[in-house]
Amino acid sequence: MKKFCFVFFHSLIVGQLQDNNNFGNIGYGGPIFNQYHDQDTNILWEKIKDDRFYHNKFLPAIINGNKVQVKFDAYSDLMYVNFRPNWNENVSPKSNDLIVLLDNKEPWIAFNKKWYRLLFRDGNTSYLYKPIKELFIAREASSGYRRNEPPEFKLQEKYFMLRDGRLYKLKNKEIKKLGLKRILKG
Repeated sequence: MKKFCFVFFHSLIVGQLQDNNNFGNIGYGGPIFNQYHDQDTNILWEKIKDDRFYHNKFLPAIINGNKVQVKFDAYSDLMYVNFRPNWNENVSPKSNDLIVLLDNKEPWIAFNKKWYRLLFRDGNTSYLYKPIKELFIAREASSGYRRNEPPEFKLQEKYFMLRDGRLYKLKNKEIKKLGLKRILKG
């Protein structure tokens, strides 16, 4: 009788777990529905506010002696290089000795496989700026007082100090004292 009860209750529990599996979706978050299931994915990118690039347009630069047009993608941390019309390639920062000078006034350096804008150097210390674009997903209105919000890219600004091969994040007090935001604006 004990074996029969064990088998019966065990199959009952397993059956309940399978019923709560949300038709085969993995995880505990419930079914995942695509908010725009009837639209093409290209249209989804058009609905996003702002864009993933730090620069509004391609800027002139020289890479390996070639004059090219370059634009920084702050979402995926890549430099997009436009060699000729409708032909873009990206430059990922694989080594620490890469330096790209954009528009003859904006130096970008690679460090630890990431791109940083060099603001200025003071002896063996370099002050760096790291723009990061983060994608925030769309939100539906939860009440009558709010609107539906489309997905958007938001810019996060971080400042660092590079000294002796180590990167230190700067606090707001240090950023204001050094005037890094003023340097950035020109």
